[in-house]
Amino acid sequence: MWSTKFLLWTLWLFTTVVNSEVVVDIKLKSFAGYIEKDTPYGKIRGMTYYSQYEQLPDRQVNVFLGVPYAKTLEQHGSQWREKYRFHNPDDDPYWYGTYDATKHKPACPQMPWYVKETVLNFNEVAEDCLYLDIYTPNIASESKNNPSPNLYPVIVYLHGGGFIMGASKQWPGIFLAERFTVVVVVNFRLNALGFLSTGDRYSPGNYGMFDQVKAMQFVRKAIRSFRGDPNRITLMGHSSGAAAVGMHLLSGRSVDLFHRAAMMSGSELSEWAVIPLHEAKEYAKRLSREVGCPTGDSLQMMDCLRNYRSFEQIVNASAKVPMLPGRIGNPWAPVVDGPIVGVNYAFLSEHPALLRRQVGQKKVSLMVGMVKDEGAFFIPNLPNLIDGVTEPQFSNIIDEFIRYRNVEKPIALKDAIEFQYTYWPQPSNYSFIRKKLIEMMGDYMFGAAISETIRQHVQHSTVYSYVFEYSSLRNYVPQWRGVSHGQDMDYIFGLPFINETYRELLGIFPRQYYDYSDRNISEYMINMITNFTSSGEPTPEGEQIKNFRNVRWWHYNKENHTYLCINNKSRNLDSYRQNEFHFWNDYYPKLAGYSIYYRSQPASENPAKTSSFELATWSLAAACGVLLFTVICLAILLCWRSRTKKYPKYHASPTSERQYDRYDRSTAGYEDRYDRSTTGYDDRYDRSTAAYNDRFDRSTAAYNDKYDRSTAAYNDRYDRSTAGYNDRYDRSTAGYDDRYDRSTAC
Repeated sequence: MWSTKFLLWTLWLFTTVVNSEVVVDIKLKSFAGYIEKDTPYGKIRGMTYYSQYEQLPDRQVNVFLGVPYAKTLEQHGSQWREKYRFHNPDDDPYWYGTYDATKHKPACPQMPWYVKETVLNFNEVAEDCLYLDIYTPNIASESKNNPSPNLYPVIVYLHGGGFIMGASKQWPGIFLAERFTVVVVVNFRLNALGFLSTGDRYSPGNYGMFDQVKAMQFVRKAIRSFRGDPNRITLMGHSSGAAAVGMHLLSGRSVDLFHRAAMMSGSELSEWAVIPLHEAKEYAKRLSREVGCPTGDSLQMMDCLRNYRSFEQIVNASAKVPMLPGRIGNPWAPVVDGPIVGVNYAFLSEHPALLRRQVGQKKVSLMVGMVKDEGAFFIPNLPNLIDGVTEPQFSNIIDEFIRYRNVEKPIALKDAIEFQYTYWPQPSNYSFIRKKLIEMMGDYMFGAAISETIRQHVQHSTVYSYVFEYSSLRNYVPQWRGVSHGQDMDYIFGLPFINETYRELLGIFPRQYYDYSDRNISEYMINMITNFTSSGEPTPEGEQIKNFRNVRWWHYNKENHTYLCINNKSRNLDSYRQNEFHFWNDYYPKLAGYSIYYRSQPASENPAKTSSFELATWSLAAACGVLLFTVICLAILLCWRSRTKKYPKYHASPTSERQYDRYDRSTAGYEDRYDRSTTGYDDRYDRSTAAYNDRFDRSTAAYNDKYDRSTAAYNDRYDRSTAGYNDRYDRSTAGYDDRYDRSTAC
């Protein structure tokens, strides 16, 4: 027994020592030494590594990890809650002596499951997280006494994760730096700590976006110290990071901080990219209620969240706040803060859909990309999804999509969506229904918004568009999910080149094994990204065409919608899913009453009183009731007619003829009496009329005689009165004249 234990213990010890020696040997072989740089903020020390890429044996890369780009919590002192939490990072970093940038700093507070998929032993988060990682080229001949004067183009990368998760250590820029590009990967605040907004001045929101602005200001000021060119900065992002890039293109706070942009699988116009203010207020109240803080007054709410709750409590509670009905995405995202703090101090003065139509957007070259099956990552977790989706399941998903959206024509909209996303050759095939569901989710959440961003931006700048359709033979996702959301970023950051050495150095564990074909695609994409960063063209004229698989990437043409299809046989194509994108951009607003990008009316908390299914059911029931009533009435009528007595046909008889003879004689007597009566009546009427006329004539003659005599008497009296008046007037006038003459003479 003891011998068995001893042997097992010896075997374990031997294995541990051997593995330790392997790890140490890997680090010693790859590590080239330390390097120090002087920056405007002080001296900084990083590490230099040999390239492990067999085709670049002489390359070296400098790595600076956990570089602060804003004032740290320790530097804020005891007042860090009042000056940092739910505040913009206004203060610059500083340090004394030489700053040690050889280790990663903690990521911003979040639920760690997403980062754990690729980062080994990821569990370190802290509120003091405003740090970035810098990867720079280092030619082997470079030394402290003879540094290379070259300045390299710069990529500033904003990670994805729906504004609620993600970390800089997920995306090491070492492979891009081996191709003579400086790469900066930024941490910024997430969840409620980065995006909570009460809709007023007590918490305007957008703290995570101002973190990004602060990081770009740091890069613009200090990147020359790392041999980066401050006049060739490309801002690149994926998913929510791409949406953030789109907002920086429209924000006045990001002017002159970058010169090119790259957006992968995301747009600032997507519904999930911006939270309306009235919804942000509701999310803030629900979070405050979850942690036991006041909800009625914003000042008291923020005082409680800022000073009396830990970041663990806030993050855990923020994960429990559900989205309002009819909304997709996460409750923590940027808001339009212009109405709160004023246009001059806001990050977004208006909604991006409105800013895109204005002339003031930043005019820079833009690279835009998406993958073939964007929606595969987001389709509902239905039972037996591996076998496909049934027609009732698909119909119910559309019902739930429409139910809370206050659309004007819900029945017509549902019919239109079902028609647009039905595979008509086999409309009942479960696999094709699942495929169409993936397409619908991808088009609505990403494709239509990306297409609209391209359409707006190409009016004043050059745009390069790609669709990533390459699928590895060892793809880590099921085959039916296709090329899922985010898989292109693995190739852009060179994950197919990660070997055991890089895995130990970087702490990155790829989700699959890669083969030679995967590395070729990765090399292809890295070359195009670095060339675009350097010159603004992914496939410049001076480069050897073999590096780009004999394909030159044409820029986007607004007439034929040119894009590069990336797979084993990459080629330029046109009009990628334009019918589906125009359905959401142009036809959906006609049925819903509002655009998918900008909705002035809030989503309803309560579902519509009658859904399309319920309305159809009640209509059918009413029609059946009317039909049943009609049938009953007809049956009653037929029964009544069948029971009515049938009379025989009428035949004349002698008795009836005698009756008609008496009727004729009676009628003749009646008419004779009527004629005589009428004659007498006419005679009396004529005589009465003659007497009346005679009396009227005599009365009129007498009246006229009296009127004539009265008029003659009146005229006689008037003449006499007038003569007397004139006589008195003449005498009075003569007397007056006589007195006047005598008075005048005196």
